[in-house]
Amino acid sequence: MVASKTFTLLVGAYGSVITSIRFDTASSKLSVLGTSPSGTNPSWIATHPLNNSVIISTNEANPVGGLSTFLVTDRSKGAVARSSQATTGADPAFIVGLTKARQVAVMDYSGGSGAFIPLAEDCSHSTSPRPNASSSTQPFPTPTRL
Repeated sequence: MVASKTFTLLVGAYGSVITSIRFDTASSKLSVLGTSPSGTNPSWIATHPLNNSVIISTNEANPVGGLSTFLVTDRSKGAVARSSQATTGADPAFIVGLTKARQVAVMDYSGGSGAFIPLAEDCSHSTSPRPNASSSTQPFPTPTRL
């Protein structure tokens, strides 16, 4: 018999909350623990590159999307919003933290733009997104691992 393990998942979707869900491996059951207000359409969630207690979500909106940061002190209670800011394009659908550069790369689905958002010392993001100089109205940039 395999020992039961539980995992807490933070789930974004097309709505206005991030949902905290418990998964029990023995029963294969999911149970909702709670929700946290998140802004519009938190469709992509990533762990902050410098602090595992902070998550970053996209806010997929048009004509201008956004990023939000959340402090997670107790995963069973969800996340507490910390900061938010607009991105440089519409419908941001992917983010990745860049540890050495102390920034987050965000890619916008509608219009194919991208930006690098510098991270503040307190692990939120700063207020100055920097557009990717080579971005234009091309197809959505897709992340690739080589």
